[in-house]
Amino acid sequence: MQSLRSLLQLDRDKQRLPITEQLKRDGLPVVMWGAGNVGHSVKAILENAGVKLNGIWVDGEHPDNMDGIPIRSYEQTADTFGKFNVVCGHSRYDIVAEAERSRPKINKIYCFSNVVYGQFEGISSDFIEEHFGEYEEAFNLLEDDFSRKCFAAYLNCRNNDDYTFLLPYYVNTVGGGGGESISLIPSSL
Repeated sequence: MQSLRSLLQLDRDKQRLPITEQLKRDGLPVVMWGAGNVGHSVKAILENAGVKLNGIWVDGEHPDNMDGIPIRSYEQTADTFGKFNVVCGHSRYDIVAEAERSRPKINKIYCFSNVVYGQFEGISSDFIEEHFGEYEEAFNLLEDDFSRKCFAAYLNCRNNDDYTFLLPYYVNTVGGGGGESISLIPSSL
């Protein structure tokens, strides 16, 4: 069994700017991808940080706007803005990389690792170290390697503000119609 310490990849220097600061620095139009419950939370985060949301991109049927912000298809969004940044307004991290690769007008897609209950800010390395004993105790209570790796991936994701730590555990998408769920199946243990 691998230890929690061996699975952690903490960003101790905090070289990465928060997503909201990166969006401001880039200076490109900001478009949110998705307009459901997660989208409302992401919109509030952006507004509170002073990031102007220029539009919303939704795949499929959609209303004309969300709180006065136009909702468009990807094609309409690309025609309107040219090159733009996207903030993920959904939790389907497993489809983000493909969208970024296949849609040439997207400069970059940013994803908050957690938007519920105001938990969008990362967990600092100092906090994890200060509470390492508690995290390690919870880690050791987990019954299998896959669960322990998921736990470590979540901490890495929150510390590095990088959703890609979670991707190895997103396998076999099921569902549809806005009620997607992800089945977590061990891909390699």
